Amino acid sequence: MSDGGHVCLDWFESCEEDGGGNQGGPIVLILCGMTGSSKETYTRHWVDDCRRLGYRCVVFNYRGCGNSKLSTPKLFSLGDVDDLTEVADYLHFHNPSSTIVAVGVSMGSVQLIRYVAECRRKARPCRISAGLVFSVIWSLRESDKALHTNLFNKHVISRFLTRRYRNLIKENRQVFEDFQARNELCCDYEKALRSTYLREMNEAYVIPMFSYHHEPMQQSHSPCENVGELTIPVIAVNAVDDPFCPADAIPEDVAEANPNLILVTTRRGGHIGFMQGLFPFRKTYMDRVLSQFLTGVLEHDCLSSSSSSSSSSLSLGEESHAFLLGDCELENHALLT
Repeated sequence: MSDGGHVCLDWFESCEEDGGGNQGGPIVLILCGMTGSSKETYTRHWVDDCRRLGYRCVVFNYRGCGNSKLSTPKLFSLGDVDDLTEVADYLHFHNPSSTIVAVGVSMGSVQLIRYVAECRRKARPCRISAGLVFSVIWSLRESDKALHTNLFNKHVISRFLTRRYRNLIKENRQVFEDFQARNELCCDYEKALRSTYLREMNEAYVIPMFSYHHEPMQQSHSPCENVGELTIPVIAVNAVDDPFCPADAIPEDVAEANPNLILVTTRRGGHIGFMQGLFPFRKTYMDRVLSQFLTGVLEHDCLSSSSSSSSSSLSLGEESHAFLLGDCELENHALLT
């Protein structure tokens, strides 16, 4: 990365029976949830589907994730897309003839939408041709409220995510101590290690590290504030019972005004759930939609159509939820600096 940090890209080639490496073919970029990596269950399922369909895919592991170590104290945040921008440029530079489509979940969905919007606002090329996002955290302000006013959300979900974030800091303690010794650490490292809830982690680490002011961080980086800037076809799937995103935070009116966006809501599905069937231990609705999305965009040549109609030609089906399991082996773990 341009600031001296690094991220890891895990590459998976398509199955041999589907064309081997398929060099020059489409690339599916997978953007994980907060602290996620290529080892997450949903990530492995998506990789399995991409390979089966004959596509190369690459999982973007955020700083400190996927068994990578930090070289600077900077981890990641929902609203910072500098690393994603460099990753997208890197993929395009090394694969100039490949169409890049992205699938993001939770934090990954926030980053994808903000990345596309930033490309338009800053008049820079968008390297991603189409996107599919699940469990979008549409309003960071409303999500913060939901995670800290509901007792279950606060004491289970917020604590769980804070612990995972805190563990990343602990695993890279030496880096933080080295920067602190040189008086180059801009966050309250010790307070971050004592954080119990996401709000505390934001105050101690995220806000000072990324030079945010609290309220602008909560809303200006929210997908609901950026979805109007989408210039590529995007399908967004949310469950109305998602604890991270209250139903009234889903921007249906804004979505209707942008022909590049299809907004899909389900009655159930939670956050990164979407299970299906009497024995919900295999396919998920996310996996089914991903397969249809890739087929529609890459095989039916939807991207050659006008942006106002390209995403609307995809068939999503009428069922409201489903579940997918699969397995694959990690083939290549690339370090991007």
